[in-house]
Amino acid sequence: MSEVSKHFGELFISVSHQWRVQLDTHLRNDERLRPYNLSLAKWRVLLRLHRNPDGLSQRQLAEQVGVEGPTMVGLIDRMEADGLIERRACPNDRRSNIVHLLPTGLNLTPIIEEYAEKVRNAGLQGISEQDLQQCFATLVHIRDTLAALDQQK
Repeated sequence: MSEVSKHFGELFISVSHQWRVQLDTHLRNDERLRPYNLSLAKWRVLLRLHRNPDGLSQRQLAEQVGVEGPTMVGLIDRMEADGLIERRACPNDRRSNIVHLLPTGLNLTPIIEEYAEKVRNAGLQGISEQDLQQCFATLVHIRDTLAALDQQK
């Protein structure tokens, strides 16, 4: 095993942590967002719902945000109390809820996207498009390979 492969996971986690720290710092310091006490999980919910205007089930949201179901329930409860999102009964399955953005949540997404773009531009500065495409393809391969391990169980 090479030195690079030995330390890959550690570096990957470190990069992910730095990315989240930068986003969190920007989001918490913006006066427009401060009243909503947006955590990284909350802004990820807002962006996922913004990209899915027909809403997502609580299970889909949990999978896409990367949290467990009970954690998502609490997160949705808090965001619903803040007037950012709402649950609606699923028309095809009364036992399931579809989560939708409310106007307040919708109005916050451009601010969040602005900060996400700033962090993305800063983090990717100096990396050629070719290198970025190769890195992206490599990360997709790693993600898909690891996801396949779960399906084999």
